[in-house]
Amino acid sequence: MKKLTLTLFAALISISMFADKDVEASLCWHDKTISITELRNCSEITLNNEAYKIFSYKLGFVHKHDNTQDYIEFTGVDKNINTSFTEKFKDYTPEKLYLEEIIVVDKNNEKYKLENVVIIVTK
Repeated sequence: MKKLTLTLFAALISISMFADKDVEASLCWHDKTISITELRNCSEITLNNEAYKIFSYKLGFVHKHDNTQDYIEFTGVDKNINTSFTEKFKDYTPEKLYLEEIIVVDKNNEKYKLENVVIIVTK
């Protein structure tokens, strides 16, 4: 009985960590695809609901060179994307961007984790 109670409690906590579908994150309002030109001019993570604010996130991409692949990642602590991250796109165009571990806060300062977003980069 103790294990069942703990399991149910853990399930309830994990469910409450995910925000309702009324808030979704995107990259400068692009949630499916973004052109390389728009990407080079993009400087923030956007939300479709003004009741929430970005608390933190990770934005990354796979950099392929020679016979190796490196994962380059930027950790943000507000909606702004560091220019040192966007500078990388002057020399390289990734196939996809991965917006992950997105944490938002509401008016009551409660934190919620959003679903990951994969954005395809077009020419």
